[in-house]
Amino acid sequence: MDFKINYDPTLNKEAGYVQIHPDTEHEPLRARDAQTLLHLLFHLLYTWDGRELMRKNKPGPGGLAPENRNNLLARFNAFGVTDPGLQEALIAAHVAAENWVNAFKAGPLQDQERKTQENIYLQNMAFITWCLWEDATTHEFSMGW
Repeated sequence: MDFKINYDPTLNKEAGYVQIHPDTEHEPLRARDAQTLLHLLFHLLYTWDGRELMRKNKPGPGGLAPENRNNLLARFNAFGVTDPGLQEALIAAHVAAENWVNAFKAGPLQDQERKTQENIYLQNMAFITWCLWEDATTHEFSMGW
């Protein structure tokens, strides 16, 4: 799997403004190096397909529906992120982000709830950041940087 990132500045107000194209100018990534948490997170945050996956599989008031959970897990697996603990952390961060946004939209009368949900989200993201470090230190591709 090799890729090149083309940034379209005209789409910077919309999510998914990065398009990935084959990169024929450089050495391609080895398949095992593309199977990382970093590549998954890049996909989910910066590509249209990844953002749509997250939007279409948002948690509702009762949490994350089983079919939405399965959709997310399938994409995680496609990127080689198969550790059950890490998958649970990613899903927890997704749910926490949605809860924080909903608490924020509830308005200033819900400041305590917003702060609580923000702290939960921050804790989830801190854990995922640590997982990124762990993932990077276990792959050869990071040694050349």
